Amino acid sequence: MRKIASHYILANRLYRLHYLKIEENKQFAGLFPLEQEEAGVEFYNGLLWVVSAEETGEKPWEEWGKQYPATPLGELLQKAEPGPEFNYGDAIAIYHIPDLSLPASEFSADNGRSNSHIQRLR
Repeated sequence: MRKIASHYILANRLYRLHYLKIEENKQFAGLFPLEQEEAGVEFYNGLLWVVSAEETGEKPWEEWGKQYPATPLGELLQKAEPGPEFNYGDAIAIYHIPDLSLPASEFSADNGRSNSHIQRLR
C-alpha cells in the first residue's frame, strides 16, 4: 500500500493537508487528514489532483490536460462542482502540480518547471 500526502488534494473537493492510501494496482483505499507524522508517507509539495482512471486512461497530462486551457487554478476551483466520492477499490489517476500558489497557478502542459507544470504520478 502506498501513502501519498500533499499540501492540497483535489479529489471530489479540495482537502488541505491530507494523505491518500492507494493499493498496489492504483486503486483508491482512503483519504485521511494528516494530523501528525505518519510512517511511510510520501509528501509532494503543491497539489495532487485525483481523478477517475476511466476518465483519463493512461494518458499523461500533455494529452489529457488539453481539455483545460491555461486557466488560473483558483478560478477553476471557485467554479468547480463537487465531484463524485471515490469508493474503496476505484481505479484512480493522480496528477501533481508542484510549487503551488493557488491564486497564481494555471493548468498548463508547459514543461518550463514553473508553477504551472503538471505531471502524472506513476
